[in-house]
Amino acid sequence: MRSWILSLSALLTSVTFAAANDPFPEYAQQNPSKRPSIFWKQFGSYFLPGLGQYIDGQPTYGAAYTTSAVLGLSLVNATKTEVKKEKDRAPGEPREDNFGYAILGYKMYDTAGSFSAYQSFRSAVRSRKDDFSFLSKEESLTSIALAPFDFDHAMHPRVFIPLVLASVAAAFSRDMSDVTFTQPYAERFVSTLGVSYGAGIGEEAIFRGWLMPISHYAFSSPHWANAFQATIFGLAHYGPQNKAPVFQTLAGGYLGWICQSNGYSLRESAFLHFWWDIIAIGNTYVLNTTSTEKKPMQLTLLNLPLP
Repeated sequence: MRSWILSLSALLTSVTFAAANDPFPEYAQQNPSKRPSIFWKQFGSYFLPGLGQYIDGQPTYGAAYTTSAVLGLSLVNATKTEVKKEKDRAPGEPREDNFGYAILGYKMYDTAGSFSAYQSFRSAVRSRKDDFSFLSKEESLTSIALAPFDFDHAMHPRVFIPLVLASVAAAFSRDMSDVTFTQPYAERFVSTLGVSYGAGIGEEAIFRGWLMPISHYAFSSPHWANAFQATIFGLAHYGPQNKAPVFQTLAGGYLGWICQSNGYSLRESAFLHFWWDIIAIGNTYVLNTTSTEKKPMQLTLLNLPLP
């Protein structure tokens, strides 16, 4: 079941981004005297992916986001079913833990909601250009989706240096980790790529692409806007294995600074975010080949607890 869910979601994502040549059509105002929403509709779109597109008269995009979210939740549900069955297995009986796929399924839902909110916001901005004159860059969804694979970004010191530092830290910290896993290598590899990709483009879209601009507008200050979104970004990474997400807060601020330096373009920050997660998650979750028991997944560089 997981294979067809992954295949269908990959196909759907490819078709959606391939068709997104001009993904931000002018917001269709039924009441010319009322400015389009920049918060509530986008907030709802995150939790109900596709909502903003249905309201904005973009049903094709809405259906794509909704379907992606449903596929993701289906993957989570399928994984939970398998985990429940494993509890009934006899001691020593071969088993397969699918927590990696569960996290991947959640990230599919999260990314669909993030892009739905971002697209709805950028549609609204076209009718509120005076309020958001600081948004000097308008990027297609395809451009953002392909940003993690544009290695020209790696040549910039503010991207290159953090990735080198992350690699060095990963090399020295791996031997000190006592985290072990029972998931098959293929599952760890696929889920690492999927989660890293979803975080790289999805979290940049929702935090730096939506939350930071509306905070800039609300506070009339790019600095307070960056500090606010970084704080929320850090809190979003709070969990039992990460009760003090100070690093994530600082990382959110750094990614926000890069984004603002590029006229609110998400491409460079998405590239850095994706490859940072690849290094951090891959260091512990993929390269660990001595797994003997299941433990929560806690990364040295990026704390992400698995259930």
